[in-house]
Amino acid sequence: MERVLKEYQLRWDAAHVRQQCEAFAKGQTHEISCLRGRRDWDAIEAMVPDELWGMPRKKVRPYYLALQEEDDGYKAALDYCREVGAIPKGWVR
Repeated sequence: MERVLKEYQLRWDAAHVRQQCEAFAKGQTHEISCLRGRRDWDAIEAMVPDELWGMPRKKVRPYYLALQEEDDGYKAALDYCREVGAIPKGWVR
């Protein structure tokens, strides 16, 4: 379940990063920095389907593997941030 939560954390990170870079591009208040200690874990946990909580590891595994195959949106968010000049071209996560 920890790995499933990590997958959703990446999706939350991507949405948050994109949101901050959009604010940057519009000249609005933004904060582009490390997310350590700034993540909304309640929101991240709420992204996980209810039926997965408490499910045996073997039943969660196929769901986790499917999540790994999906695009988490993080690369696209970073590409957008580079495009608008919010982060340097060579910066990687």
